[in-house]
Amino acid sequence: MNYDLAWLQNWADLQRYVDSGSMSWKVISEVIPNFPNHAVDVGPTLEGNYQITLTGPVIDGTQVIVYAAVRKEAK
Repeated sequence: MNYDLAWLQNWADLQRYVDSGSMSWKVISEVIPNFPNHAVDVGPTLEGNYQITLTGPVIDGTQVIVYAAVRKEAK
């Protein structure tokens, strides 16, 4: 498998951000192992989405991947 920006964008497109804790765990367990030697910046945005930025030998940090927000409905 080729782990590059296209792979990361495809991975992000398949995700649904529900909460920061769950999304952070998915990034730690599913993304970071595929991009060794990269600095990682992840977290929620002010707009209510979630973003990831990687900087290293494969991804240079100029591309920010933003997940669409999915809110849980109040019961």
